[in-house]
Amino acid sequence: MQLYNEWLPAEATIDIDGKMVNIRCPSKIALFGALGHLCTETNHLFLRNVSKARPIDYVVDVGANVGATALLFQRAFPDARILAIEPASVNYDCLLHNIKDFSQIVPLKMAAFDKRAEIRLSMPTLAQRPDLMARFGNAGLFSVYGEDTKHSEKVCADKLDDILDGRVDFLKIDVEGAEALVLSGANRIMTEDRPVVVIEVRESNLSMSGHTIQEYRNHFSSLSYSVVGDYRGDVVLCPKEYAAIAREMP
Repeated sequence: MQLYNEWLPAEATIDIDGKMVNIRCPSKIALFGALGHLCTETNHLFLRNVSKARPIDYVVDVGANVGATALLFQRAFPDARILAIEPASVNYDCLLHNIKDFSQIVPLKMAAFDKRAEIRLSMPTLAQRPDLMARFGNAGLFSVYGEDTKHSEKVCADKLDDILDGRVDFLKIDVEGAEALVLSGANRIMTEDRPVVVIEVRESNLSMSGHTIQEYRNHFSSLSYSVVGDYRGDVVLCPKEYAAIAREMP
């Protein structure tokens, strides 16, 4: 049994580098998560140090949710163009509100996938995700593998290779188990652009998708990428040609 029926929006106003910004989320638990991203200074310092490995001019945030990571990227890379991709309407509406004062963040409502298609995203059932984040209705858990038909939405999807223009310098992927599908649609970007990658690889999502950690290791190894950090399931990878520099980051 789910402990939520509808999301109850929550808001808070915080200081982002001297600018008071109102942050809106679909629920209190989502707001706590967003504020945690924005207010953890180690996240900001880590991202600032990424530019020591390579210049960051174009950031693509796949699974942007309500925009907290996009705002974090804006702090770390103030001159970069940031594309925030989010398919779920309940999150996208909040994303538009949260980034409205930051012109370098461009929103895009769609799902990154391995082909052009219309797909269905759903929340996971408690059998799929028996954890507190699912129990209290964290809307960031929408997934192509979700099975909660009450909280479900059809969305447009396409390959990153077909929708992005320009060299991608930093690629973040957090799509609740569908990371392998996103990567399948980003072969050109990975081989030609060679971006820094931050990807969510957690057991709770792997169990839904049927993929394994070893599959991801093999995929990135075949592209000559190295793991330079693992922050509780958010894995940071760099091309081997500048991985040594990246490993010096705190």
